[in-house]
Amino acid sequence: EGRQEGRQDGRQEGRQEGRQEGRQEGRQEGRQEGRLEENRKAILLVLRERFQTEVPADLTQRIEQTSDLAVLSGWLSAAAKAASLDAFRAALQVASAPPT
Repeated sequence: EGRQEGRQDGRQEGRQEGRQEGRQEGRQEGRQEGRLEENRKAILLVLRERFQTEVPADLTQRIEQTSDLAVLSGWLSAAAKAASLDAFRAALQVASAPPT
């Protein structure tokens, strides 16, 4: 009887810990996805405002498919500094080039 109660208590405690860890991981992933989305939106906004045009679909798609926060941060800086959309596109090519 005591052993059975102990097992039940242990299982219940394990389930609670698992749920708590799952919630924590979910919050972390949500925050990460939020930062990615905010960077993507900021890049597109900077490009639209600076060049007074819609961002071409291929660039929009590339930005939206990127899930590396460091890359997006670099692209945001490039968007702010680029003299034109073509210059921004060229900066993406350099940033994406494999190391030599």
